[in-house]
Amino acid sequence: PPESSTKVQYAVKPPASWTTYLQAMSQADLALMPLEPNAHTDAKSPIKFYEAAAVGTPALALGRVYAQTIEHGVTGACASDPDHFGELAFELLTSSSKRSALRQNAHDWVSQHALLRHRQRAWQRAFQL
Repeated sequence: PPESSTKVQYAVKPPASWTTYLQAMSQADLALMPLEPNAHTDAKSPIKFYEAAAVGTPALALGRVYAQTIEHGVTGACASDPDHFGELAFELLTSSSKRSALRQNAHDWVSQHALLRHRQRAWQRAFQL
């Protein structure tokens, strides 16, 4: 990342209840979602993005599953590699206006596309074997 006089602070939280987890995420400036590329992580769902968007925390992701869901620069930030992840983290943590735009766009997208009522038919089809 570029040199700056801006100090970035972070906290790693211990495992917590679902309510505590969502509350902590809602207070974060940025949700970090790096996934090592492999068959296991490629098969994961983008649930962490949905959770972050639901509580209004902008997302920074690395991994195929997130790149298929997040529109880079619109609903979140998707890094192409670990170095890019660090550059994007610095950029977002030093720009409240960028975080604010991502926060609102992601929340709107999840509200319009990812709620259960929007996915009901897909779930019904899945259980009609």
